[in-house]
Amino acid sequence: MNNKTRILLVDDEPLLLESLNLILSMEKDFKVVGTASDGVQALELLKKHKADIALVDLRMVGMGGLQLISEIRRLYKIMKILVLTTFYDEKSIVTAILNGADGYILKDAGRSAIVNAVRSAAKGQSTLDMKVMAALSAYVGKTKKTESVEKE
Repeated sequence: MNNKTRILLVDDEPLLLESLNLILSMEKDFKVVGTASDGVQALELLKKHKADIALVDLRMVGMGGLQLISEIRRLYKIMKILVLTTFYDEKSIVTAILNGADGYILKDAGRSAIVNAVRSAAKGQSTLDMKVMAALSAYVGKTKKTESVEKE
């Protein structure tokens, strides 16, 4: 099949990169085109290998995920970006989405959730982990309360 979804993996944990590479490469409709341990390395790989989706961790040594998301969005407008991280605080979630992330999933979501999130992103759908949705809902609730108080 030539219509495989091409994926770039970006994380500073070598074992996780290796595991993700193995998991995603086992799927008939996916092709991992490269792995990078930081944003600078990821951007260099993207100059050589076309990717449909970047699976990006947020906190990495060197160029972190938030800056990488902004750079990918600026340089490769149609590429899908999925955050895969352990952090689901309101600031990280909101900043990632505002910077251009198409989805946000947690590393503890499990194999099938990660595979499904990549498939959803490939179809142009956004994916948010349940814990992420709860944090985002709490943030929106706080924001609405603040706006209501300011209007009074």
